[in-house]
Amino acid sequence: MILTQTMTGGGGSEKVMANLTVALHDRFEFIIVTPDLVSRDDHAFPYMGKLIQADMKWNEPAGNILERLVKLAHRAARLRRIILQEGPDIVLSNFTYMWHAAVCMLKLLGLIRAKVVLRFANPVSLDLNQRGRTYRLMTWLAVRVADRVIANSQGLTEDVIEFLGVSRRKAGAIPNPIPISKIIAFSEEPVAEGIFKSEAPVLLSVGRLAAQKNQSVLIRAFARVQPQTGSKLALIGIGPLEQDLRELAQRLGLAEHIIFLGWQENPYKFMRRATGLVLSSDYEGFPSALVESMACGCPVIATDCPYGPAEILEKGKYGLLVPVGDEEALAGAMLHLLTESSMREDLAKAGQERAQAYNANVCVEKYVNLFAELDSRA
Repeated sequence: MILTQTMTGGGGSEKVMANLTVALHDRFEFIIVTPDLVSRDDHAFPYMGKLIQADMKWNEPAGNILERLVKLAHRAARLRRIILQEGPDIVLSNFTYMWHAAVCMLKLLGLIRAKVVLRFANPVSLDLNQRGRTYRLMTWLAVRVADRVIANSQGLTEDVIEFLGVSRRKAGAIPNPIPISKIIAFSEEPVAEGIFKSEAPVLLSVGRLAAQKNQSVLIRAFARVQPQTGSKLALIGIGPLEQDLRELAQRLGLAEHIIFLGWQENPYKFMRRATGLVLSSDYEGFPSALVESMACGCPVIATDCPYGPAEILEKGKYGLLVPVGDEEALAGAMLHLLTESSMREDLAKAGQERAQAYNANVCVEKYVNLFAELDSRA
């Protein structure tokens, strides 16, 4: 059983779980549980298995600590009913702290027998310090109750170990499984949008339009290089900051040079044709878009944020790294990429080779081994 966020327009963490079910559906029976009732099924990641939408009412006001604990108990009770009805051997809680807390509360009280794996996808030291004492306490307790704790990069695994005091015997890294061959096949589909019809080079950004991804610094950096290069910037993704980013582009006089493409079921066809992809995040766990772009032969620029980009790019060997939030450095890297064709070709070729290290065929076997190890403990 996988506990995750919505499968309709979710972020990269949900996409990883969807990829996992597709890759292993012939070896495991998957039950996917999401916390909200969603009436529409557009923007859904392709997945395999049974989907249960649990009405967890996560959008209700939190209240004080006592009210939060009462709500957690009610949500845990709902989750227990689902677990008892479905009877999973293993519960994989994906990233969300409330799922982590709810399933581990059940395990701590002896109300479920399934093995529990907690998966982290963002730096916990940054994330939990922003969320307050209650979340830190619940997560600290959850990792001690869980059977295993995993993260999607080695750097993030170290962060979990150090910040939460998790035993190294219990913690481990499993990179996001990337279906390389499917991505390459999808990248060959035609692009109906007209952004590639002119000779103008196109820089691409793929990710939720949210504070973590910091597309605002990307747009400001792009304003520095656009007059010199005649380039365009295309943003793929949806999120709460879309209107703010559109207004920023308008204020900087870039409205005709920045294209908001919204949700794209197939972002790979854009990656294949773009001059480069830019990741401007303040923090990550494992930015799959970097590997996906590299697989498509698209050179990449990324902020050296915690965690993932430096690990994927081997500190700049396979792509350009710039300091987090440094508008000038980001603009310099973008200009370098746009004007140096030989460097782009070298990075494109090297990136395609590097992407194979994260091929789903390799990474999903680590999940298989994890599940087998937990099952043998029954």
